[in-house]
Amino acid sequence: MVIFLNNYVKKDNWIPKDSVILESAAEDVIKYEKNAYVLAGPGAGKTELLAQKACYLLETNISTYPARILAISFKKDAAKNLKERVEKRSGKEFANRFVSLTYDSFAKQLMDRFHLAIPDFYRPTLEYEIVNFNRRDVTKLREEAEEPIGKIGWNYYFDYDLFAKTYANDKLPLITEKIDSIESWYKYQLWKSYINDKESSMLTFPMISRIVEYLFRSNPKILRAIRATYSHVFLDEFQDTTLIQYDLVRTIFMDSNVSVTAVGDLKQKIMGWAGAMEGVFNQFKEDFKAKDFELVLNHRSAPNLVRIQTSIINDMMGGSTVISPSDKWKNEEVGICEVWNFTNASEEAKTLALEIKTWIDQEKLQRRDIGILVRHGQICIVTCL
Repeated sequence: MVIFLNNYVKKDNWIPKDSVILESAAEDVIKYEKNAYVLAGPGAGKTELLAQKACYLLETNISTYPARILAISFKKDAAKNLKERVEKRSGKEFANRFVSLTYDSFAKQLMDRFHLAIPDFYRPTLEYEIVNFNRRDVTKLREEAEEPIGKIGWNYYFDYDLFAKTYANDKLPLITEKIDSIESWYKYQLWKSYINDKESSMLTFPMISRIVEYLFRSNPKILRAIRATYSHVFLDEFQDTTLIQYDLVRTIFMDSNVSVTAVGDLKQKIMGWAGAMEGVFNQFKEDFKAKDFELVLNHRSAPNLVRIQTSIINDMMGGSTVISPSDKWKNEEVGICEVWNFTNASEEAKTLALEIKTWIDQEKLQRRDIGILVRHGQICIVTCL
């Protein structure tokens, strides 16, 4: 769909869409045209920031037509939400050039599109099955795969749990001459078995990302094509990026004309169990020569809660960040956070039940507005007032 010149606005005339009020740091991020990473805490408006930046780039034609903007998220609903927000802010004509995907869907689309260019040993069958790989599958692999014979000096101790987490950590190709341990032996056997020894290949999403990273690293023509497709890339929830995902992004977009913006919050890192990369922001800053920004407004929480959150976070992480509540809160004393101690569970249950009954009967709070969160014997009550 062609967009005529009179549909574009000058950079100096662009204003945030739908009267959204942005803090000064967010405006700086939106108009910064080189690589950047943004630290943004809970309620800082990370999704809105990326949506507004996409609108700015598209409506000013800084993302020059017909180039596209790529946003990569971890979850399908987050990718969908961001796409819908850009369409709502700028309209379908501009949003058609905004591509919002998860890491897995991004890698899978590229593998399917450039299937014939994948080096032979790592090229899956046209029809393949996407599977998971866990500890149980490691046991099955060892039962079915070829056993190493006469490997002098090898330590044959095998950590099944560790292998299930790291089987795809090594970049391709796996060089047979460099197989020097029981782990590297079975990593090679896994790739050989899953891709080549079956009528239909079996692939995990980490394997797909590794194949795509290898494809682009070994094929300069395809690498130039993908870099010409996108003018800008957004990386959401960047603190949870794995080594495999980071290698894919680095191989495709580092040292290119594509502008990459990574957004996340170290305090919200929840994917450590799934291999989230340590020090990913520092690595990104070094690799991409990225400028750092920090958002200091919390648009979600009431003023008292913001102060408590900030105090706890700085105490836990040894920082000195000053987070401020949004101007929408007229009363600086809004928000309650209290700690109640009880001698036994019965006393706790009775007190909580009476408090909730008071909210419902006297303050007319709806039952659906009350949430009770329990963790390790500690209860947190959340209300939406």
